[in-house]
Amino acid sequence: AERYPGWPIDLVETRSFEPFRHMEFDLVPIRATHGEEEDTQNLLIQRDGVTLLYATDTGIWEEPTWTFLRDWRLDALVLECTEGLASTQYHGHLDADECRDVVRRLRAQGTLAADTPVFTTHHSHQGGATHAQLEAALGDEGILIGYDGLEFDL
Repeated sequence: AERYPGWPIDLVETRSFEPFRHMEFDLVPIRATHGEEEDTQNLLIQRDGVTLLYATDTGIWEEPTWTFLRDWRLDALVLECTEGLASTQYHGHLDADECRDVVRRLRAQGTLAADTPVFTTHHSHQGGATHAQLEAALGDEGILIGYDGLEFDL
């Protein structure tokens, strides 16, 4: 509210791991690793028994988030791959190797089935990769590379 005092919106403060409802959606924010000064969140989104995890600006989650996700089964995952093939020292974004590692760990702990669709998002021109190069880097894991306008059904 302080940042955008004139905006005609209702602001609702959310906290990681505390569920809330918005319209017909049940949402659970999970703690991301993107900044020290605020509770940066990714979202578990549920409707009609279907669960999507939407995770941008995630970094490698800390253990409380991994532990929390053990009790969840995803129907789809949208996961950032901001750094692409150009890894940096910043820990708030994933490169292709880290994206692959996150997917593998989610599968190993049972949160993500082998056939659950996984899409990347939040790509950067600084990631040093074309769409085709990311397909080559992540396709063997069954990770689909997102693009503007992508739609999928659950």
